[in-house]
Amino acid sequence: MQNAFKAYQLEHCRRFLLIINLLGQAAYFSYGLADLILIPDVATVSIGMRTAILLLTLPPVLIIIRRTNNVQLLDLILPTLIVFAAFAWLELLQHSASTNVSRYQYASLIFIVLANLCIQVRFLPSVLTSSLISLVILRGVFHSSHGDMEEMLVFLLVYLPVLFFSLFIAWSTTLDKRRAFLRSMLNDITHEALSEANAKLQKLADTDMLTGASNRRVFKSMDTAR
Repeated sequence: MQNAFKAYQLEHCRRFLLIINLLGQAAYFSYGLADLILIPDVATVSIGMRTAILLLTLPPVLIIIRRTNNVQLLDLILPTLIVFAAFAWLELLQHSASTNVSRYQYASLIFIVLANLCIQVRFLPSVLTSSLISLVILRGVFHSSHGDMEEMLVFLLVYLPVLFFSLFIAWSTTLDKRRAFLRSMLNDITHEALSEANAKLQKLADTDMLTGASNRRVFKSMDTAR
């Protein structure tokens, strides 16, 4: 059953995971434009960093998605990349002297949302990667705010609902995928059972109950076929 579920997920999720990974890479790179506006003092470094990450990760990601049959690995590609991407970006914020840093750090919410949107197969890895991403984000915000507890509290009040909502989406998605698989299995079983029942009924209709030999229906159908 588990192998059948993995095969089903691989068939139905590979294309989605490819698209969501490409969108994630594009979104991360596009944030370089926001860096130009909000943290111009480190924007050059930011764009260089984003370009390097894109060039280093996109080719192997495409190869893995196209060639591997391990659907659980495919499910974790983007969340794993987001852990490192979030760390790199928040480290960059700490080196900016811009007054926009305290506002711009709220953009880190996109990391946790995107990570959980792509989860399709298992919920537990979503919890683990969300925990890692949250630690990275909260550490970065703490350093960017220079340990200002009031600012940290405000950020948490915004961040935690988004975190739990995105986890709920991941849980709901994985549950729906399992339900869809079970419905597919049930449909296959029902179809097979109906085919067997029809075959038995056809055999009964074509067989004489007393002798067990073929009855007139069989010979008549043979004559018609000729």
